[in-house]
Amino acid sequence: MRTSVWTAVFLALLMSVTAVASTLRVSVPPLFGSVPVILASEDGWGLFAEEGLDVTLVPLPSQSARLQAFRARQLDVMIADLTLALMLVSERGADAVIAGATYSAHGLAEDAYPPVVLITPQRFSRIFSLEQLAREASARRVNIGVARQSDLEFMLDQLLHAEGLALPEGTYVGRDDLLENADYLAWGRVHAAALPQPYAEYLLSIDLPHDPQFLVLSEFNGITVPPTVVVMRRSIVEERPAEVAAFFRSLDRAVERVNSLPREELLELGWQLVTQLFLPGQEPHTMSPEDRERVEEALETLFIPDFPMPDSLGEGPFHEVLSWARRRGYVRSPVEFDEVVVSPVR
Repeated sequence: MRTSVWTAVFLALLMSVTAVASTLRVSVPPLFGSVPVILASEDGWGLFAEEGLDVTLVPLPSQSARLQAFRARQLDVMIADLTLALMLVSERGADAVIAGATYSAHGLAEDAYPPVVLITPQRFSRIFSLEQLAREASARRVNIGVARQSDLEFMLDQLLHAEGLALPEGTYVGRDDLLENADYLAWGRVHAAALPQPYAEYLLSIDLPHDPQFLVLSEFNGITVPPTVVVMRRSIVEERPAEVAAFFRSLDRAVERVNSLPREELLELGWQLVTQLFLPGQEPHTMSPEDRERVEEALETLFIPDFPMPDSLGEGPFHEVLSWARRRGYVRSPVEFDEVVVSPVR
C-alpha cells in the first residue's frame, strides 16, 4: 500500500512537471513577423490551443529586455530580428537555435511602401537628400535615430556603404524602442531616422498637429532586408519535437487565414494588432477622439502584406548579417550555419 501511495505521488509530480514544461513562453517584438503569432494566440484565433499547445505571450518593452529574458530562461521562444538572433545563438553554451523565419519582405506591391525607409522631418532638419545628411553628419551637426544592435542598423550601414558615404562615430543615437524612435523623429529630437513598417507609413500618412512634413531620404533599394526569425531553445527543439511541430502548424494556419481575409475584416483586426504590437499602452477607448481619428485614418491607408509561410532561414542573409555583426563587435565568436539553424518542422 505504501508503495502504491508513493507511486501515485511520484506520478502526480511527474504530470505536474510535464504540464509546466509544456507551456511555451513566447515574446513578440513590434515587427510584421509577429503578426502570425498574435493571431494564433488566445488574443487572436486560439490556434495554438486547438493544436494542444499552452502558449503564453510575454510582453517586454524593448529588444534588450527580450535578450536578457531569454538569457535568464524566462522565455522559450522569441520572434526576433536576425541580428538579435545571431547575438543569442553565438553565445558560449547558448541554449538557442534559429528554428525558422516568419516574415520576409518579398513580392511587395509596386505602390506599397518599402519595408524600411530613412525619413527626415523637413520643418526641423531642413535636409533634402542622403548626401546632404552625410555632409551635415560629418560636420557633427545632425544625428540619426536607429535602434542599435539591430537589423535596422545593419541596413543603414549597408546603405551608406553602397552610396560611398561614411559617418563619424556617435551619429547614431536611436533608442531601443521603435515607438520612441518614431516619436523622437516626429518632434525633431533627431534629424532623421531609419524606421520599418508600419511606423514609417504611419508617420507619412497622418497629419500630426505640428505638420512636420516628412521627407523620405532613402527606400533602401538593393539593400538586403533580413527576415524576421524564430529563436527557440535548443533543448525544446531536441526534446519536444511534437510541440515544435504544433507551433509551426499553428503559424501556418494563421498565415493561411489572414491572407484569405478581405481587407474589411483585416482592418477590423487592425486595432488589435496595432495596439498590441506597434502602439503598446494605447487602447481605443482611452484615446482622445482626435488621436483615435488619426490612427483610424492611418489604418485605412496601411499596407497589409501577404504573409509568407514560415520557412527556413537562408544562408545568404545569415552570412551577410553575421559578417557585419562580427565587424561591429556584436558577435565575437565564430558561428557555423549548420550548427545554429534548423528547419521548421510540422
